[in-house]
Amino acid sequence: PVAGEVLLFAPERATAKDRAEFDRYCAVFCAAARQADIAAILEADKSVARRFETCVPSEMTAEQFWARLWFRKERAPVAVPTGLCAQLASPQSSSSYPDSPVVLPGMSPKSQGSRERVVKSDMEVLFERYKAAGVAEGGDDSADAMQAASFVTFAEELRVDLEDVIMLVIPFKLHCTSSYRITREEWVLGWSRLGIRSLEELKAALPALRAEVAGAAASHEAFRAFYNFVFRFVKDPAQRCLDFQLAVDTWKVLLPERYSLLDLWCQFIETKHRKAITADQWSQFLEFIQVVDPHFTNYDVDGAWPVLMDDFVEFAKASAVPSSTLATA
Repeated sequence: PVAGEVLLFAPERATAKDRAEFDRYCAVFCAAARQADIAAILEADKSVARRFETCVPSEMTAEQFWARLWFRKERAPVAVPTGLCAQLASPQSSSSYPDSPVVLPGMSPKSQGSRERVVKSDMEVLFERYKAAGVAEGGDDSADAMQAASFVTFAEELRVDLEDVIMLVIPFKLHCTSSYRITREEWVLGWSRLGIRSLEELKAALPALRAEVAGAAASHEAFRAFYNFVFRFVKDPAQRCLDFQLAVDTWKVLLPERYSLLDLWCQFIETKHRKAITADQWSQFLEFIQVVDPHFTNYDVDGAWPVLMDDFVEFAKASAVPSSTLATA
């Protein structure tokens, strides 16, 4: 292995015997029971944090990531990098939660324990409050997650509008994998990874979080990843497509500063198209507004654009959009 590489067990490259052993390991593994250790590792070992950021959720869930990491460390401790990450292989790391947390370099056990209690007492208490708000308004009480009305309470405490784009940026930064839900694991590990330990710290970080992926200066790659995440996060998990009215409402949150013909586009979707939006149409629309000029002079009707884009261009031209509007696009 490459020096300093964060090694994960790879079931797809393992023998049948090793895969069977890993399956048995996963059946009893619980990342939530190791939150203290995981929080310390993410903060102190940047190589693990970077690998986590790369893999979750695009390649695997957070639970799968930690199961693969721990399994690899416990089976082959000699092959793993030295340092804090190697402590995962020790019996004390997995069996001592919550009374004997991993001690970070340069910190005494007493001060490290105090740091972890701050994370749990601030961010986990917030999670419990938001979770309870969701359950009180009819949410699934068996789900260990923020849902439905949880986001109303969360927005109120952040002092932002529920339709503020930051309410979508946050789940994106926490690597949420379910529609309109934030699980306890995603909440606790996400904020630990981002170095935020209280509501006040979160409020102070909102401008930076917003600017990083949704601001005018955000890179095309950063915004595209966020934009495509939003499709998965807001749609009904039982459906493959996004209800057209919900798509319109979401575009109005995401794109008001990015497309001068947004109102016309939304009018077209609501009055002419009136069909659910597919994932391909959603992603291609972003490419459309970044490539095609608002006069449509460089639009190729014989290109690879979805038919939806052809129909919109015809609709826009027939609508006789004032040149002054186009000029500001």
